[in-house]
Amino acid sequence: MGKEKHSFTVGKRRATLYQGASADRPMIVLNNYSGDGDSVVKAMDDIGAPDCSLLVVGNLKWDHDMTPWYCPPLTPDDTPCTGGADDYLELLLTEILPQAVKLTQGTPSFVGIAGYSLAGLF
Repeated sequence: MGKEKHSFTVGKRRATLYQGASADRPMIVLNNYSGDGDSVVKAMDDIGAPDCSLLVVGNLKWDHDMTPWYCPPLTPDDTPCTGGADDYLELLLTEILPQAVKLTQGTPSFVGIAGYSLAGLF
């Protein structure tokens, strides 16, 4: 895909934007547990995915940012889910996404959210 890469921080969240090759391309937001998304972009390139911008948001407090309410640990070795999804969604919509859109060419034709594990439920 040969995407231009921009990184920025909002609060303690680390965002990496891989800009689409053309203006007004869709933007996909990937809430990521670790890494900046290079492997995802490579996989997209390998399968010939359509042109889009990919916004990878990391440095998340996974069991807080991705859960809508409190849930105690499911096993003795687990951590509780502390229910911070509403606050994270507000940060994503009001600060992270607007900053990413400023870095893109044109305006995204749509914005979608992708994820796995808790981020798939978010």
